[in-house]
Amino acid sequence: HYIPSEKNSGELFKELLLPHLKRNIGNILQKHQHTVDEALFVVSESISKNMKQAGLSEMSCMFGLPDNLFSSALSKFDFFIDDGEKTSFHQKGSGVQAATILACLEWITEREKLDGKDVIWLIEEPESYLHPGLAEACRNILESLSRSSDLFTTTHSMGFIPKNNEKVLQSSISERNETSLKILKGYSEATQSIRNSLGIRFSD
Repeated sequence: HYIPSEKNSGELFKELLLPHLKRNIGNILQKHQHTVDEALFVVSESISKNMKQAGLSEMSCMFGLPDNLFSSALSKFDFFIDDGEKTSFHQKGSGVQAATILACLEWITEREKLDGKDVIWLIEEPESYLHPGLAEACRNILESLSRSSDLFTTTHSMGFIPKNNEKVLQSSISERNETSLKILKGYSEATQSIRNSLGIRFSD
């Protein structure tokens, strides 16, 4: 899964979380399909009866689940965040939305691994739109995610560079417009280019 830096949390919710949520809840509801089919039949019969009484005796109607699946019938879920005030996910600030989406990725990973899939996450600049107070929590979320899937992130934030230099690769573009990757010797080297571009010293 690729999550670009210009991510829109609402779109990510629809593209990443909603399909798995619909499938998961749909599977739970599927055992009640006979009851639902009976209820739909009653409605269909009532409408067909009215049509026949109106002179359309050669016509009848019937209802059914799309593709005969509950997951196909489910279209929307309300998503609330309670951070002292319970409001819709879409009404929260971009930082809270981004952190919440990151927290959803591990559940998505679990669902896909149950389907026998190997999961790789490619996340550009997870620090984008984050309030500084959310940065540490998001680092913890990503660290947990990296234990259940293959996780690759790009960042311009010193705070999101792992202290373990074995987890860091520095990328650059060569004169031939090719991408090269460099294994770094330590945290200081890993953050050197960022510190240079921001004009800050290691002591800062």
